Amino acid sequence: MAEVKDSALRWPPTTCDDLIPNDGRRVISVEEAGELFGLRRAAAYRAAHRWLDTNGSEGIPVLRINGHKLVVPVAALEHLLMTAQIPSISDAI
Repeated sequence: MAEVKDSALRWPPTTCDDLIPNDGRRVISVEEAGELFGLRRAAAYRAAHRWLDTNGSEGIPVLRINGHKLVVPVAALEHLLMTAQIPSISDAI
C-alpha cells in the first residue's frame, strides 16, 4: 500500500502518534475517538455500544465507568488501529 504524503494521517503509520495525538491522557471521550474515524457524535456512540454488544469484536473499544459514562482507553484504540486489516482493492472485486 502506498504511503500518504503530506497528510496529518499517514498510512502505514510508523507509530500510534501518527494516528492519535498524545497529550498524556490514558482515556479519551467517545466523541474524540469518533472524530478519528470521521464519525459524528451519534455514530460514535453507536460504535461504542456496538463494542459492548459484541463483546469487543466490533466497534470502538470502550470502558463503562460507574455504570454510565463511556470512555475510550487510548491503549486499546492504538492497538485496534495498529492491528487493523486494511482491505485491498482486489478484495472488493
